[in-house]
Amino acid sequence: MYNLSCYNPTSFILVGIPGLEKFHIWIRIPFCVIYVVAIVGNHILLYLTEEEHSIHEAMFIFLSMLASTDLILSTATVHKLLSNV
Repeated sequence: MYNLSCYNPTSFILVGIPGLEKFHIWIRIPFCVIYVVAIVGNHILLYLTEEEHSIHEAMFIFLSMLASTDLILSTATVHKLLSNV
């Protein structure tokens, strides 16, 4: 038999971790710590790349673009994750 069900969701909403409602604060702490470490590390990398003129090479420019992308993505997703957990 063929599966003829048509289920194409247009969005996905994370509503938390079922069954672990009493542990939500303990789940938030590691996510928050990892988020803060990522933000601080990426800001340090961007600051050093901007201030140190001897490292204005393609590799460091690429690293600063990756750090910028990581800042944007982590800021966009972790806040929503922490509000739902």
